[in-house]
Amino acid sequence: MREERVLLHLDERTRRAIDPAEVYFLEADGSDTLLRLRSSRRLRDARQLPEVLALFEPPVNRVLPVARGGLPALWPAFGEGKLMEPRVG
Repeated sequence: MREERVLLHLDERTRRAIDPAEVYFLEADGSDTLLRLRSSRRLRDARQLPEVLALFEPPVNRVLPVARGGLPALWPAFGEGKLMEPRVG
């Protein structure tokens, strides 16, 4: 499995690569964006929220908020890699 990183702009000269899976949520703070990580630590990106948000892969849907790249790891739990038909009724 390939590991991807997101490059944050902490200030004009400082960049930091982080694992997107470590980001708990994003928060707008004026013209900056606060990123809260799984740890209690938070980082400040010097860019506005829409620009930072574009770096992250969107979840597949709101019912099961998993990024598309994370689905293969979950397939065995939902039927050995096969897509299941939705139940009606």
